[in-house]
Amino acid sequence: MPAPLGSRHFFSRAAVGAGAAISVLCLGVLMWSYLARSAQSERTRTNIETAAKLTHISQSINITSREDYEAARALRQWAVDLDHHNAEALENLTFAIVTGVLNHWSDDAVADLHAADLALQDALLIAPGSMRVRGAECQILRAMRQLDEALAEFLEADRLAPDSQLRWSWQQGIGLVYLMQGQDQKAIEWLSRAALEAPNAGHPVAYLASACALVGREQEAREALDHYLKLWPNTTLKSFGPTIGTAAFSGKMERVLEGLRLAGLPE
Repeated sequence: MPAPLGSRHFFSRAAVGAGAAISVLCLGVLMWSYLARSAQSERTRTNIETAAKLTHISQSINITSREDYEAARALRQWAVDLDHHNAEALENLTFAIVTGVLNHWSDDAVADLHAADLALQDALLIAPGSMRVRGAECQILRAMRQLDEALAEFLEADRLAPDSQLRWSWQQGIGLVYLMQGQDQKAIEWLSRAALEAPNAGHPVAYLASACALVGREQEAREALDHYLKLWPNTTLKSFGPTIGTAAFSGKMERVLEGLRLAGLPE
């Protein structure tokens, strides 16, 4: 039996009302979704910009003390937390952590090297061809006492990017490995290049002093050490001792320490 005319009008108005309500609800959901995505996009953009600024600021810190190291590492970690897809921030964090380990500023060398390796692996996934990332890889291999692998990576990086601003650090790494292996003349050659390219870096000239002393070039050794001590006063042999590593590694590092001792660095 057909519904009365009034009922049909009522149902029609109800259906229209329900449809309108659903439309408004859908519109509200879409608007909320759009605003949420917009807000998320804005936060992401802000985080990326802030991370880039933090990375730039941290690169201006010359890491020559524990305080410098802690400040640089904190800024670089903050940059990575804001933008974990930034290969430069990850590479910078790796460098900071490894610098802390190599200079005895780390409270837990093993844990810090693990953290540095995680940051490096992420950077390699994002920018496998970056020479800065490759430089960080060289340094972490050196810090992890994998000398043969580190030497190969340093030499390859020096070959591939002869104009890089990081070249001195690779040359230092090459020279140090040769010094630890007893190839003192090769060490002097590479460390001299590093010291020439980065006269205020410090460590290249310190290792050069060690190499010169071991081959009897006493005057050059003293001059190199004097230059180093002007940059890093109050340094002692303890500052160069290995914090981690095998007995074989410690034995190789003893050559470096003996050279520094002969050059005049106090205990």
